[in-house]
Amino acid sequence: MELRIAQQHEYDMLEELISHAYLRTLQDELDDQLFGLQSLAIAWDGKQPKGYGFIYWPGPRELGVADLIPGCPEIFRMTVMPKYQSAGIGSEIVYFLEDQAKSKGYASIGLAVAYDNTRAAALYRRLGYAETVANDFTASYKQERSDASVKTITERCTFLQKLL
Repeated sequence: MELRIAQQHEYDMLEELISHAYLRTLQDELDDQLFGLQSLAIAWDGKQPKGYGFIYWPGPRELGVADLIPGCPEIFRMTVMPKYQSAGIGSEIVYFLEDQAKSKGYASIGLAVAYDNTRAAALYRRLGYAETVANDFTASYKQERSDASVKTITERCTFLQKLL
């Protein structure tokens, strides 16, 4: 498996992989990468992507969390394709993003996890992420349904942080 930051020439291949969640296209996400706001890490098995994760460099994306934990890059939209789950790929993506943050001189890194996503929360805690002062907040986002209508999803979350 190879982990690397997505490159311009891979965009077409990634279009099918990266969901259009949050009413953002892959091009929106990659434009933000070109502007230095975030990075998209892909786990590859040859030419086949196994999973991905983003990191938002300015700090937590939720304003209330950003006020409490300023300047802490946030890992988000961690996804491992179903046939590759429970094989350590999610952990490897997190480690890769942590290394990216270390190389940029950050002292910590964080992520939000929904209270009902117990499997992900357990993984992050095993990897050394701990509760912060932003331990109970609501995150909302919009998602397009298959019929092109838009659904608003609201989740209670906690923000976990790890010192690098």
